[in-house]
Amino acid sequence: PQQRYLDLLIEGAKHFQLHEKQIKFLESHECVPRPQPHEFKSFGPAAEDAPLMSYENDICPFNGRDTPNLRLAVNGKVLEIFVKNVEGTLFRNSMNFYRQFGQRVELTLSRILYDPKYGCPESLEECTREQSAYIEHILHQGSEVNTSIDHWKVIGCILQEYKD
Repeated sequence: PQQRYLDLLIEGAKHFQLHEKQIKFLESHECVPRPQPHEFKSFGPAAEDAPLMSYENDICPFNGRDTPNLRLAVNGKVLEIFVKNVEGTLFRNSMNFYRQFGQRVELTLSRILYDPKYGCPESLEECTREQSAYIEHILHQGSEVNTSIDHWKVIGCILQEYKD
């Protein structure tokens, strides 16, 4: 199993006070480790002349339902995709997540794909630089799986304060 999954099991086992022998078994189980920060995938940096955008004016209105494009904010970047260019159920389902939870990817994916290493921040200011880069990595991987990776473009920057 993935390290994240095993950590979820261990956290649950401790929370529900399973027998120490069972917890030790989980802790000693082999797993696929999380990627290290230098292995995180990225959509790349914003161009030097990329505009500084605001969440309320430049991201929220572009939800892929009322507009032909969807914009997301992650790791200090603004990503854009034209939804009509992407086919598939996986992509459509992921769009529903953003409609339900918002277009700030760190907060959305931290809720959907909780990771005990990073926790579930209530605000962006609770995110570390590593956590934001990890969330961008997860978004990148998901975009590879649902074949939308070539359609995402970094179009701007957004101010983001990190915990560290």
